[in-house]
Amino acid sequence: GGPVAAILVQCPDPHWKSKHQKRRILGPKFLKDCANCLASPDAVLIVRTDVLVVAQDVSILAQEYFVEISSSLHENKQQQQQQLVERLCSIPTERMLYVQRKGGGEGIIHQRIFRKRTKEEQQHLDENSSAIHDHQPLQDTDQEPLFGIY
Repeated sequence: GGPVAAILVQCPDPHWKSKHQKRRILGPKFLKDCANCLASPDAVLIVRTDVLVVAQDVSILAQEYFVEISSSLHENKQQQQQQLVERLCSIPTERMLYVQRKGGGEGIIHQRIFRKRTKEEQQHLDENSSAIHDHQPLQDTDQEPLFGIY
């Protein structure tokens, strides 16, 4: 096989409450494995979930290996990257269709898009970071999505 250009994770972790954090797939080990699989800093990790807390937690945990980029990628100059994300996200899962039918505040899909850190960015982070390792799960709240509403 060729290099991995993107990893798409849709509606992970049915047990999203903070007491189940140690069972979540979107933990530090999974994110490290994703970073190791992706071919280059242009490769992307896309996470789509209907649980705001999961989206917020992955934004924090992914900082060790990834840089969060615009969820819409309109600011991103990489047109191929934008087209890849649009193609990958164009087909909804059964869970996403259910969430959209539900409507209201609960009918929101939160999307986070990350690119792999460059070696220079990773070195800088390694020199200046300890907060990521001390991350505690966020509590479930009724906050509005930060961005990436679909």
